[in-house]
Amino acid sequence: MSFTCSPDVLIEHIFEELAFDSAQGVPIDAIWGYTKAKIGEVDDFQKRIIWNWLCDEGEDKLLVFNGTKQIPLAPLEELLATNLNLTFCTSDELQWKYLTNLPRNTIGNAAFLVLCAVAKQRQNGIAAMDVTKITGQDPRSLTGRLKALEDHGLVQKHPIFVNNRSTNLLVHHKFAGTPRVVYSASDTGQMPSPCELRASILTALRAAPNRLREKFDLRKQLGLGTTGSAKKYYRRAVAYLDGGGYLKHVNVHTSDDRDLLCIEFVKDLDVADDNSSDLEEQEEEEEEESGVAPMYNRFYPVQNQAFEVIKNSGSDGATTMHLVLSVTGLGYTKAFQKFIEPYITALAGQKKHLTNYSIIRGYDF
Repeated sequence: MSFTCSPDVLIEHIFEELAFDSAQGVPIDAIWGYTKAKIGEVDDFQKRIIWNWLCDEGEDKLLVFNGTKQIPLAPLEELLATNLNLTFCTSDELQWKYLTNLPRNTIGNAAFLVLCAVAKQRQNGIAAMDVTKITGQDPRSLTGRLKALEDHGLVQKHPIFVNNRSTNLLVHHKFAGTPRVVYSASDTGQMPSPCELRASILTALRAAPNRLREKFDLRKQLGLGTTGSAKKYYRRAVAYLDGGGYLKHVNVHTSDDRDLLCIEFVKDLDVADDNSSDLEEQEEEEEEESGVAPMYNRFYPVQNQAFEVIKNSGSDGATTMHLVLSVTGLGYTKAFQKFIEPYITALAGQKKHLTNYSIIRGYDF
């Protein structure tokens, strides 16, 4: 029996893996999976030794739960003999350290939950549209939270298509440079970044005879002619290059009396002026599903009905979308928002339009 690394290195590895996985806790077999990835298969005796090393770190790092109830650390045989539904995770402080390496509360708790969902997928990443499903957060809040994570260098975004929709693959920064499996969906493809796509277009034009290519033939070569979203992505890249004077559109009359729309190389791309944000499409927000019929009726003023929805939401408040869905439905979104605006204030205690009610707007990032 021997270990191929020191106890400190092995325990550090296990805690780091737990931090990526343990938002909901993992079974004991997952811990042995982390161990196997680091030092290979271990026998029962080695497992007991490793468990003792983990327990030596104390309950400020390693937590054991039976369902939702935390239980004390104990010898491995004793825990396994209970036949309880045991899960294991790191403390919040340790998870924060491994995922962010930043001072506590540098980013909000909601943004940290997004980061946990991204980190759990490691190098494979996760589509932005799936983050809201996993975390239960409002899709409209995701953009601000992702920006906070990007600003702190915690996640990277890669454009992809999922179900013919443009979105982003989110990858934790620790896995940004590792080989990545394309997000698993039958019709999902890994997209080049905007800068990469522009460079590919100009490279193909520069290498072509007369530096000229048929526009749609080049689109097919680049693999962007299969879906409407891919075609739009290509079209926007060409428009950007045309507007910057890097290529130009020309009509070519062929010997068989056909007119072809072509693009011609003009000059190399100026990297300093290449701003990828001009091309990146904003993520499409998913429509929030609601099984509740709008409560609007003609017997009470609309503002009173809105006040009632907000009151029933308690201290959590109500999102704008929830308010619209509950009162009028999506078909009257603009009209409702315009009507309710005079009743909204940004400060508590102002504009009490009814005896006990006022609407206070807050922004959740």
